[in-house]
Amino acid sequence: MDENRPTLEEIETLAQQLGVSYTRSQGSACFDLDRNQSPQIHGTYQATQQGVDVAFGDLKRLELTLQTLTEIHQRALDVYQPGMSRRQLAAALSISIPAAHSLIVQIENDSQDVIADPAEK
Repeated sequence: MDENRPTLEEIETLAQQLGVSYTRSQGSACFDLDRNQSPQIHGTYQATQQGVDVAFGDLKRLELTLQTLTEIHQRALDVYQPGMSRRQLAAALSISIPAAHSLIVQIENDSQDVIADPAEK
C-alpha cells in the first residue's frame, strides 16, 4: 500500500474536523459522509482505496470551500459600511450580487445579535 494515500482513519479525522458525520457499520464495505449545513456533503463511498481517495478529495474540496467562505466573510467585515448596497459590496469583493446580499444579511444579523439586550434573549 502506498503510504501517501489516505486511509479510512484519515477520512474519519478530517470529516470530524470539518463537521461532517462519518458512519461505517461493522463489516460494511461502504461508509457514509454527511453534512447538512451549507456547504453540504452527502455520499456513500466504497471502503476500498479508490473509494477512500474519492472521499478524501471531496473532503479536501469542502475544506477549501470553507476556508474560502471564511476569508470572504472576513474581507466583507473589513470593507462593509452600514448602508452599503449589494452592488457596492459585490464590486469591492469581486463576488456575485446574490452572494453580497447574503453577506450583508449575515453581517447585519450578527450586528443585531451584538446590539440586542442579552436580557431579552
